[in-house]
Amino acid sequence: MFDAVNFDRCDPVTGKTDNESGTLFVAEASMLGLPPGKALPRTFVFQNCPLPGMIRCFHQTGVDESGGDVAGWRFEEDKGPNCGNTSYKEPGSPKKCLPLTVLIIND
Repeated sequence: MFDAVNFDRCDPVTGKTDNESGTLFVAEASMLGLPPGKALPRTFVFQNCPLPGMIRCFHQTGVDESGGDVAGWRFEEDKGPNCGNTSYKEPGSPKKCLPLTVLIIND
């Protein structure tokens, strides 16, 4: 289980920090207390995501590599009624958005 408060929330299109509506959560493995070089679980529960008190489940979608070494792991929220929309903040009139994603950088 990871906690979203330990991640930066960004807009994946601009790469800029967006704590309100960013759909990409980014953190370095060392800042999460993960041992160097250790593979991550393929699925996890993300608490306080996208807002405090909420949880989402994520699954691994890929690994970024650089020169044969793992540079990072990519995850996407599991499919469900809340995936790809703003129902978490606009329950009566949600709008479509990118699915929530996570990037953990192997530093």
